[in-house]
Amino acid sequence: MSSLPISSLYTALERVSIRKDAFLIPILMPLFALLYFREQNDDGPPSTIYDKALGGFRWIDLFIIFIILGTVLLAWRKCRPWPMPQTFVKPGILFAVALIFSIVYGWVRGGTNLFFDWRGIALLVGLVVVFGYWVNTPLALRSAVRVFLLVFAARAIWVLLNYTFGGGVMGAVSGVRTPLFDGSTLSISCLAAILSIRFSVEEPQLVLRFGYLLCALLANLLVIVCFRRTFWVELFVASVILFYPNRKLRLFGASVLIFGFLLAIVLVPGVFVERLKSFNLLEGDEASDYAETNMGHLGDLLDAWDQIQEHPITGIGQGSAYDTVRIVDWKTESWIVHNAALHVWLRYGIGGLIAYFWFHYRLLRWIRSLRNGTDRQVQALAEASFAYLTAVCIVSLGFAPWPYGETQSCIAVAFLVGCLLALQESRTSFALSAGIL
Repeated sequence: MSSLPISSLYTALERVSIRKDAFLIPILMPLFALLYFREQNDDGPPSTIYDKALGGFRWIDLFIIFIILGTVLLAWRKCRPWPMPQTFVKPGILFAVALIFSIVYGWVRGGTNLFFDWRGIALLVGLVVVFGYWVNTPLALRSAVRVFLLVFAARAIWVLLNYTFGGGVMGAVSGVRTPLFDGSTLSISCLAAILSIRFSVEEPQLVLRFGYLLCALLANLLVIVCFRRTFWVELFVASVILFYPNRKLRLFGASVLIFGFLLAIVLVPGVFVERLKSFNLLEGDEASDYAETNMGHLGDLLDAWDQIQEHPITGIGQGSAYDTVRIVDWKTESWIVHNAALHVWLRYGIGGLIAYFWFHYRLLRWIRSLRNGTDRQVQALAEASFAYLTAVCIVSLGFAPWPYGETQSCIAVAFLVGCLLALQESRTSFALSAGIL
């Protein structure tokens, strides 16, 4: 293969990619559909795909592993792997060491559920390979984004129609019916809003641009009328990061966001302003129904901090819950902390905490550098990914779990990172890396 001219090699691989694109939608559609199968019991019982199936693996684990192995086998003999950016190596090794230590330490301390906290990370790494293999050209990227948004729009329309005709859940705000409560779905809705607005600028066809606009409106409306403050902040921060540097997006993006807020105010009058006031953490549970979770979230962080003070270097490791003191009315024991930094410190020790911040700093800096690429589709994905992932990281430092605790969120992150890794290089490097990560 090395004796062939680069131009001939690129042409041959481009033909392989064209044949491969015929399988793009059948591969991506079920993966994106997994984003909307509920993993937690916030809105009702979790989906059966999260039930245990074989040897401790869940049905969804087996399905994703099957997709990963199938992709690796398809790609095995095609070409050599992409070069992994060196910027990820050192923090990645440090976190891997911290992870192994936390498993061993947790097992020594009597932990039994040793795979609970990091299962999503393992699946994410494998899915980066999958998305990178199938979405490794700008044309495939455009198709993948459209499939993602189509799956999201179908889900959003169903949820909002159900809400319109009396469905929904009671949970986000006391006494107020909302379309849903599931955090992963709402975070993915934020991603859909950012992607649809950014890619609409690159779309020359009026009909498809209108489709992007409709998807953005659906995503904004769904996030806003669910009244979960975490995702209000996530959507706002991601929007500011995306819109501010791009003059084309400022007016259009801000208009979509404002329209969604105004529509929410009309649909649920009287609640919107009160929910905004509940951002004041000094307003305790008794002051307002709209702030009823404030003290619970503070208590959650303080209970975790008590555990960290007892194990400041090692954390408590994997596999076991810890007893709560301040939030016994909410839960008597806890497996997660609603704060990414405290959660990582608690489970992976001080080394894991350092690796976590180090890796995300380098990841976001690397994504930011891709915004200056030559292909406009790749630029659009890099800008949307930077805005969304930065917002997720910022919000998770407040009262939100770390981003890798749920499989749904890990699929979304793998989609962004896998595509960017595959599309990071020039035409010549693409010829050498179109096969497998």
